[in-house]
Amino acid sequence: MTKALFTAAMTLLFANGSAFAEPVSLICEGTFYNYASTTARSTVGPAAATLDIENTRFETPVGTFHILRTEETSISFDEPSASLVVYGTLDRLTGVVTASWTTLAENAKRKSLLPYKSQAYVELHCSPAKRLF
Repeated sequence: MTKALFTAAMTLLFANGSAFAEPVSLICEGTFYNYASTTARSTVGPAAATLDIENTRFETPVGTFHILRTEETSISFDEPSASLVVYGTLDRLTGVVTASWTTLAENAKRKSLLPYKSQAYVELHCSPAKRLF
């Protein structure tokens, strides 16, 4: 029952449409992996996140990203920078966020659907924020 309620809430919150004007407040927690030199695993959150589809902005505990695509079951985001490119998705049904940080060369491999190596990776589990009182 709880999973069905969560799925219904996430579907309503992330529904497609031009009436979606208000940013959605989320609480996210998960694991961040840094592969740059040796694998370092760290815990993320729980911490606040904001999904603002109208302004194509997704603020998370691990960074602020540009929304690329909004689909029925997922939202894709990125944040290209001079040295690393971030690409990720938010599953609109489960609230799972995954993102990877790659070099420009490795990102070209990713785009060509070739095996690639990430500098970092995160998996977050997000849910709608609730009022405390």
